[in-house]
Amino acid sequence: MVITQGIVRSFTAAGDGPADVVLSGTEESWEKTLSAVPPPYHVNVLSFSSGVVVKGEVVDTVGPFAPAILRFGQLLRELHSGPPVSEPVDSGDPWPETDNAVGRYVRVKVHGVTYRVYYEEAGHGSIPLLLQATAGTDSRQWRNVLANPELQKRFRMIAFDLPYHGKSLPPADGFPWWESEYAVSKEDLMDRVVAISDAIGLDRPIFMGCSVGGQLATDLAAHHGSKFRALVSINGWYESSALTSIRNYLFHHPRIWPEYFGAFVMAATSPVAPEVLRRETYWIYSSGGPGVYRGDNDYMSLGHDLREDGHLIDTTVSPLWVLAGEYDPTAREGVQGGARAIADNIDGAHYRVLEGLGHFMMSDDPVGFCAQITPILDEVVADLSARQTAGLAGS
Repeated sequence: MVITQGIVRSFTAAGDGPADVVLSGTEESWEKTLSAVPPPYHVNVLSFSSGVVVKGEVVDTVGPFAPAILRFGQLLRELHSGPPVSEPVDSGDPWPETDNAVGRYVRVKVHGVTYRVYYEEAGHGSIPLLLQATAGTDSRQWRNVLANPELQKRFRMIAFDLPYHGKSLPPADGFPWWESEYAVSKEDLMDRVVAISDAIGLDRPIFMGCSVGGQLATDLAAHHGSKFRALVSINGWYESSALTSIRNYLFHHPRIWPEYFGAFVMAATSPVAPEVLRRETYWIYSSGGPGVYRGDNDYMSLGHDLREDGHLIDTTVSPLWVLAGEYDPTAREGVQGGARAIADNIDGAHYRVLEGLGHFMMSDDPVGFCAQITPILDEVVADLSARQTAGLAGS
């Protein structure tokens, strides 16, 4: 492939000789993956379910050069379908006039260890809305949601950084955290969220989380439902056996830099989201603490299974909304244990597929996300009001 100033000038097949990385797929899968606006699950050659297979030594070539493979797929798409539609240069900052979140720290003690936890707050509504980021990341993912003027009118929004994430450093109270790798159990995560909510002084907030946060929403509903007015699970799984093939150890390998999973994240963003915010999502994922993404993913793929405790969720106590992005694998028809399975197996759970949105919807397409989440949250509040009128426990 001859590239001049970022434009593919020519491409010649290399034949059947040896190659470090081989991309292969059926004609149908290539046609979908290289279309100008690819359909769900075919966003890029690195998408897990695109039908295009990337073969090569992960440690030697695929991992270190994942960003180049991602770019290669984008160039192939431009060669096949033309240049992408350009986005406005300011599309990464949709509400600058109300971008007024205030950051604070609070001391949180969990299992005998004290953490200095960072959180950002915006909005002047009477109902607290607690926002949980995806695996390995932090409150930066919610920055544009915090700036949304309509949500500011309705809620007191709090986006926090779990310990070891973002501005919440490892504990500084003498606990020797450096003697072991970062690892968290379901109980660790649940207890930290509850402790953070209590330390900030929130009165039964609505909890909304994405990906790992989406699974955490359902686990909190099962074990701490009375602590929350309602819970919103975004792109979470009912059970994660479909994810066990993901080799999490590669997300903290000494010969693979963080851009490896940054590239996979970029491949999971929505193809109709602004390029600048897709890149921002990539940047956030490439700047996490050592091993934190892998540790969170271990919970996501190994430590969560509602087949074991989903029966503990009482939606009359903790109303549950289950959301999946159109471009997210959890929404795929027939996928084992996806978001649809949560609604199918939990009595009273509400289910929605959000059109045009992907796995990192609040981060890569906040305008599209806020347009669809605002009426859903209005529905949540209306349901809580109706419950209160009827005297139900979930009010």
